[in-house]
Amino acid sequence: MTIADSKSTVLDCPNGGEYNWSTAIRTLRPLLVARTSWAVSSTDFERTIYKMAETHTILEVDDNAFQQVVLESDTPVVVDFWAPWCGPCRIVSPIVEELSKDYDGKVRFVKMNTDENEQAPMQFGIQVLPTLVIFSEGREVNRLIGFSPKEQLKRQIDRSLAI
Repeated sequence: MTIADSKSTVLDCPNGGEYNWSTAIRTLRPLLVARTSWAVSSTDFERTIYKMAETHTILEVDDNAFQQVVLESDTPVVVDFWAPWCGPCRIVSPIVEELSKDYDGKVRFVKMNTDENEQAPMQFGIQVLPTLVIFSEGREVNRLIGFSPKEQLKRQIDRSLAI
C-alpha cells in the first residue's frame, strides 16, 4: 500500500492497477486484509481514507467479514447473494451496480458468492439466486428474489428503508 498524499490514498493492487478511495470506512480493514492479502498496518490504515465511491465498486464480502460489514453497519446494506454459474445473477449484477451509484452515501451494496461462502446464505435461508437482502440496523427488512427491473428494485429499497 502506498500513500499518495494526505488527501487521497492510492492502493497498489498485487495484480496491477490501483484504486483511489475518499472516505474512512474502518469496518473494511479486516475485509481488505482477508480478501487481498495486503499488509495494512494500523498506522497506515488510520491515516488512509477509504471509500469505493469513486469507482462504485461493490464489495465482495465473505462469511468472515459478514457480521462486521453487514450486520454491524450503521448504514443500511443490500446484499446480493449470487453465484458465477447463475444466469439471472449476471443480468442483475449491472442493475445492482447502477443502484449502488444511485444510493451512494445512503446505502452500502455488497455481493456474496454463495459457492465460496456457506454460513451466511444458510443463516438467512438463501435458496434461490439471485437474492437481494436488505439490512437495516443489523436486521433483515426485506428480501427480493430473482430478477426484477431496476425501477422495481429501487421502489422496494425505498419502501424498505423509508427513503
